[in-house]
Amino acid sequence: MLDVAALGELLIDFTCLSSDADGYPTMTAHPGGAPANFLAAPAKYGARCAMLGKVGDDTFGRLLLSTLRRAGIETRGMIAAPDVFTTLAFVTLDTRGEREFAFARKPGADTCLSFPEIDLSLIDEARIFHFGSLSLTDEPSRSATRQAVAYARSRGKTVTYDPNLRLPLWKNPAEAGEQLLWGLEQADVVKISEEEVRFLFDLSAKDGAEYICGNFPVKLVFVTCGADGCFFQNARATGWEPALPGLKIVDTTGAVDIGVRVEVRNEIMETVNEVLYESKLIGYPAPFKNKVRTFCQNPGGFVSQENYDNGLAVVNGHSFKEVKSPNTNLSILCSHNFSVPFNQPISYAQKVGELTNMLANGHILVQRYGDILDGKRTWEKELAQSNVHPTLPDAVAGDITAAMPYRSMTNIINFIKAVDQVVPGFASYETLLYSPELKFYSNRVKMDADLNTNIRRLHCLGDSSGWTRGLMMASVMGVLMGREIIRQENI
Repeated sequence: MLDVAALGELLIDFTCLSSDADGYPTMTAHPGGAPANFLAAPAKYGARCAMLGKVGDDTFGRLLLSTLRRAGIETRGMIAAPDVFTTLAFVTLDTRGEREFAFARKPGADTCLSFPEIDLSLIDEARIFHFGSLSLTDEPSRSATRQAVAYARSRGKTVTYDPNLRLPLWKNPAEAGEQLLWGLEQADVVKISEEEVRFLFDLSAKDGAEYICGNFPVKLVFVTCGADGCFFQNARATGWEPALPGLKIVDTTGAVDIGVRVEVRNEIMETVNEVLYESKLIGYPAPFKNKVRTFCQNPGGFVSQENYDNGLAVVNGHSFKEVKSPNTNLSILCSHNFSVPFNQPISYAQKVGELTNMLANGHILVQRYGDILDGKRTWEKELAQSNVHPTLPDAVAGDITAAMPYRSMTNIINFIKAVDQVVPGFASYETLLYSPELKFYSNRVKMDADLNTNIRRLHCLGDSSGWTRGLMMASVMGVLMGREIIRQENI
């Protein structure tokens, strides 16, 4: 037997990670689709759930089905169709920070579900049947949804409904309103947003809940109002439930890292590269004794540009499995700790980056190490004649010392000289330094010796917690934390 069966879209949501200098986003993929998201919650609490719908027999479709199974959701009601693609949704933010949606769904697999393809035995087994409005946008899924709802009602199932308004998916607003209202006529329980109440009835959350209960056969309605909470109503009661208060995790101000990306010939680093794919060199060079370290070493790799918020261009590096360059790149980072009265280390590093970007017209600056020691900028002609050819072609030859803080620059120069003692040739005249390389993890989550935060049973680890600075350290911390959780929980 099942507790809940849901019918509707299962898709991939692409969300924006960053944008390049021209505004093109780098996006990451997540499993999505309102009915599937709905099932994930009861399944996590042990409810027996099943999904009914259609995806493409493609990479994303197979990935989504695997995700459902890992979440404990029955998938025998899902069809992987070879003739259509899995629906893709792209979520970006406009200039006001509001979400904007774009869909690759003309048609998407979810809209191609027909009623004969629905496994009615899953509806028979379930106590609750759930559906949303996006399966009503197109045929044949619209007719399939209507017939499945009718079938569930005829079998005495509790019907729940989530009118999910996405206007770009409808031919026009009038059609959207008509179909959303049809869903309200079928449901026992409704979850609707404040935005959808305004769209359908031009009413507030409270008045909308009252109107729905008084004019539709809905026994219980929830009107969600984002961060403000949720209004609910049925025939016997009405009320307002505020959003959960934010949990304030205690942290401390840590270090911010400002540095450069260094690029040398592979021959210089080959002895180190043969022993360690990513070596860790740490020093405290005079006169300032700040911690300076190497990070993110890429044998045969390529230097790259990343763009953060407000178009801030920072340098990074990566390697490919098959394609190799004649160079090795790695970052050299200088850690800066600040005390009273200054407590904005991230803003400080951003200003350094912005000043460097200004000098490079929005790009990455590159300079030869020897030119820095000679007190001169690097020119494009000199770069073209060097034995170390930049793997970031659009890096701008210039003078990184015009933007780099004196303390950071002095630490980096002296660290490079020290590394040259163990890696001969590292401090070559033609060694390339790219700037800015910035690491914005200045906050460190406060934890005790047993890795406990101030919130019970909430643990943090890895680079994002501010405690580690690389894969190996994060991996070790994960092992230590796993052992501690096993001990605390008596597993």
